[in-house]
Amino acid sequence: MDLQTITIKEYLNRKGIKFLERNGELIVHCIFNKCGDDDRANERHLYFSDNTGQYDCKKCGEQGNIFTLAKHFGDSIQEIALNPITPTKNPRKSTKFDAELVETYHLALPANIRQYLNARGISDAVIDTHKLGWGEFYGNWWITIPIKDADGVYCYFKLRRDPQDTTNSDKSKTYPKGKEAQLYDWETLTKLNNSLVICEGELDRLALLSKNVDAITSTHGAMTFKQEWIEKIVQQRCRIYICYDNDDAGKKGAEKVAKMVENGGNETYITTLPQEVGEGGDITDYLVNLKGNPDDLFGKYARKFDPSEKLGRIMKVEKLEREVSFSEWQENIKNNFPELLFPAEIGLSIISQLLIKEITNPFALVLVDVPSAGKTITINFFSEIEGLTYATDKFTPASFVSNASNVKKEDLPKIDLLPRLKYKLFLIRDLSTVFSKREEDLNECLGLLTRVLDGEGLNADTGVHGQRHYVGEY
Repeated sequence: MDLQTITIKEYLNRKGIKFLERNGELIVHCIFNKCGDDDRANERHLYFSDNTGQYDCKKCGEQGNIFTLAKHFGDSIQEIALNPITPTKNPRKSTKFDAELVETYHLALPANIRQYLNARGISDAVIDTHKLGWGEFYGNWWITIPIKDADGVYCYFKLRRDPQDTTNSDKSKTYPKGKEAQLYDWETLTKLNNSLVICEGELDRLALLSKNVDAITSTHGAMTFKQEWIEKIVQQRCRIYICYDNDDAGKKGAEKVAKMVENGGNETYITTLPQEVGEGGDITDYLVNLKGNPDDLFGKYARKFDPSEKLGRIMKVEKLEREVSFSEWQENIKNNFPELLFPAEIGLSIISQLLIKEITNPFALVLVDVPSAGKTITINFFSEIEGLTYATDKFTPASFVSNASNVKKEDLPKIDLLPRLKYKLFLIRDLSTVFSKREEDLNECLGLLTRVLDGEGLNADTGVHGQRHYVGEY
């Protein structure tokens, strides 16, 4: 039996079930219960939709569709799953969007698509609870994700492209068309624990739920989170963790939502996925490909959002009184400090790297010469550029992430050096405090410097305040 193309009319004929046709419905004697006299046609109470295959007995209340009917007759459910019937040739014209339609597409979910979802970290329990399904829309096959409104009423499908379809350029769509962004899903807000993750994408959210992590998302992308949703979220008084995709849109979207949530008074964190997820990597990549620990999303990779922090990688530099060309700058240095032209040009090249978006790894330069050779003067050429440089006469590597015993833990971020250096040129006029140590202490200092120069932050564990860390682009 080819269940991919068979209609409900053909199925009833093959099972030897007689029916009357009337106004697009097939009417039969109830198959499940004795609801009338089999010899009288007007006692037929079981109505099938010729279009969708759904049925409803007007007397005993039995309801279902072609799949539940096949199950009743003992036909192979596995065969049905592997060869799904299209729930309707044209649901757009004839089918009301409701829970019954959602169930129809859910029952049509093929085994191979369920396995694909499992491979993305989504459990069978979550698939079934959230009624993920399968159907044909707009000339292609799609995974259907039912979306509810704030009142808990199904309002549309978010469609995800068939993973085996290489011809369809659209990654996702909605059915019906033109539906506005919706929070997925409102029900999560009614049963929160102490924390909530705002992520980017329905499948990422479902992967988190499969790890018992409460999560929500917007159905329309990183930059579509609405203020009215925030008003509902902040009422929960829980910690909010924002974890978007590892790309520019994700970073901007996370910062936008963080500012919205912070204004509501909630404790807000931005979780930055490790670079190993790759450009554009997401929560699914972290959980499945990297086999990442969900707990690290709330600890190791999370940082408290500071609304006063300049989050942008490229800083805006105020225009000076007079612009100077590179050749004029060279001429000025040559006329006043001719012996410093070469190190000054190197310094200028390093600070210019901060303005190149694709460069993310810090560059380290040590100026070595005899005393009074002009090293400090060269550094001072750049020390007063607000927003792009941070200058100090001396420092210790331990100051990057401090663990001072005489400072409360909540006050330590105010004195930590690493966040103050983010996206800035760090100018150090005296390195003697680093290099004039005993060998074992020097090795420790160089180890810290090497880790910081990886550009991914720093974790520090002490017996005073435990683990303290900054993760991200530092």
